[in-house]
Amino acid sequence: MYSDIHYSLDCTVDSKEDSSQVMKLAFVHTPKCAGTFARVYLTHTFYLNKSDEFYDDHSGWRVYDNHTELCEQDFKLKDKRDYKPEELSKILEHEKGRGGNAFVHNHINNWYDGFGSEAKATPFYDFRNAGWKTFSFVRSYGEILCSYYFYLKNYENYTPDGYTHSNMCVTDQWNLTLWGIPRSVILKITLDEFISIALLRNKSRTYPPFWNDIDFICEYSNDNFSFFLKKYLNIDFSGKIPNVDGYRDSEKEKLLTSENKGYSHYCETGEISKLNQEKIKNHFKTEIYKKIVEKSKRLLSV
Repeated sequence: MYSDIHYSLDCTVDSKEDSSQVMKLAFVHTPKCAGTFARVYLTHTFYLNKSDEFYDDHSGWRVYDNHTELCEQDFKLKDKRDYKPEELSKILEHEKGRGGNAFVHNHINNWYDGFGSEAKATPFYDFRNAGWKTFSFVRSYGEILCSYYFYLKNYENYTPDGYTHSNMCVTDQWNLTLWGIPRSVILKITLDEFISIALLRNKSRTYPPFWNDIDFICEYSNDNFSFFLKKYLNIDFSGKIPNVDGYRDSEKEKLLTSENKGYSHYCETGEISKLNQEKIKNHFKTEIYKKIVEKSKRLLSV
């Protein structure tokens, strides 16, 4: 199973970018860290600029209108999933020598080739070595645990208006593998009970194991996302997803919202026990998060 034990506790940051140059961006999506909002914002942005290309098949609309017939044939997926290593290689090859900006999206695990302890982040390093700027956003481990719990509780709220959200993450087997708890059980237990089990059994890559090699990585906030957009694309962030006529996420300020009131709230109310608070505070993933935030301060001060 996936493990975070190989994480480095170093982080490098880039100096200020020349926003006038061609920019190719590779998004390492850390789940439950506002990644869906960032992804949709960027797909809308790249869609509106017809000289740009973007590769993201989680969108609920046809994302390859900008592409040539060859691109549509090679890169259009049918089931709204991440790209496989061989598909990422095709994208990378297509983009070599092509002028214009580009954006590609995959979740953490799918920047890997292979499974379990034998998996290597070859696709990530292929893009990085080809000059793509890699980026990711994170949140504290406590916030991520709360977000996952309420995401699974509120999942049915994310499928109105014909919007098809992947249902893999709400199956019993997927959650049993990831958390050690079937979703049918998660729906019946308290937040504190979920955290108690997750702290023992969670096998996910909560943070990218190669995060020290990501060009831009920091805690998600509107201010930090605004900084990212200005730095890499010279865009002034309005707080809303750019409007694309006819698409449901246009002009929204948040996506996939739930009843979650945040980690601090549940600590204050006692819904997360003192014991679990202490375990999260001392967890090695919290140490990784703190290192990311500390090192990212240098980046955000440029």
